[in-house]
Amino acid sequence: MPQLHDASPPADAGASRLAGGFALLWAGCLAGVSLLATPVKFSAPSLDLAVALDVGRVTFAALNRLEIVLAAVLILVVVLRARAAWNVAGALIVAALVGAQALWLLPGLDARVQIIMDGGTPPDSPLHWLYIAVDGVKLVLLAALGVANLMRQRGFSSGSSSS
Repeated sequence: MPQLHDASPPADAGASRLAGGFALLWAGCLAGVSLLATPVKFSAPSLDLAVALDVGRVTFAALNRLEIVLAAVLILVVVLRARAAWNVAGALIVAALVGAQALWLLPGLDARVQIIMDGGTPPDSPLHWLYIAVDGVKLVLLAALGVANLMRQRGFSSGSSSS
């Protein structure tokens, strides 16, 4: 059975290096905000819940805007230069996850934050856990794309070693 990427023009080493480095840089940004800054913010004893949630809302809106740009750039790099079907599929999946966060999860979470800031209690919802799961999937996909592209660029897939 032929592989999906056989018909694609070959990627150049620079494109693989660019796609790999870019994906890992994005993964680092995502990890820094989602895994470090956000949990730390909620552990600050002088920051009340409403303020922490408001800061979180602004932070994740900014991150999402950045991720929309990063997704567009990653898609351009892999479609125009890195070309392997797995690369394109990975970039499109990450972009779809960013889109789901922008169009569905963040607006729902923002509405819940507003209820809390207005002194209310929002009804139970899985949105927060879904957002965390989507971030986790994005992080794994970005790390996998990054490592796979850098390994590919260095020739690990063919068993040779080039610098």
